[in-house]
Amino acid sequence: MIKVLVNGFGTIGKRVAEAVQKQEDMKLYGISDVSRGPEMETLLSPEGELHKVDIYASNKEGAQKLKQDNIEIEGTLEEHSDEIDIVVDSTPSGVDKLNKENIYQPNNLKAIFQGGAPDDIAEVKFNADANYQQANGENYVKVVSCNTTSLSRTMNTLEGKLRS
Repeated sequence: MIKVLVNGFGTIGKRVAEAVQKQEDMKLYGISDVSRGPEMETLLSPEGELHKVDIYASNKEGAQKLKQDNIEIEGTLEEHSDEIDIVVDSTPSGVDKLNKENIYQPNNLKAIFQGGAPDDIAEVKFNADANYQQANGENYVKVVSCNTTSLSRTMNTLEGKLRS
């Protein structure tokens, strides 16, 4: 069972967390952020889809902020890094790079970055239809944007048709 932590709980993070929960070979270890947001309140409420999911702070400053916002946390992402198999980073561009440098690399945490991340954040820009094998086993992978995903699927299909 792969233990996944979703770092950044906005629009993308909540979708990733919900998707991870539905996978048979993955366990949503928790979510992390630096502040309380509307997605967190809604999804973690007793009626929410992610009720009882553990919450972590992305960093020490975030831990202080979440505690001030009366959010009960289990600790920081870094404190629990040895219990996590992979982080899906859905934080804003720029924050993702700092997370890689200050948290993921020093703690040997693998990470997947979202399409808005800078291109140099990972060696592999991933699309399952086009380069699954290339991304398999990498420590850092960037999932391409939705537009690029669409284009990759189209080009991969055309390339297959041209070969046959």
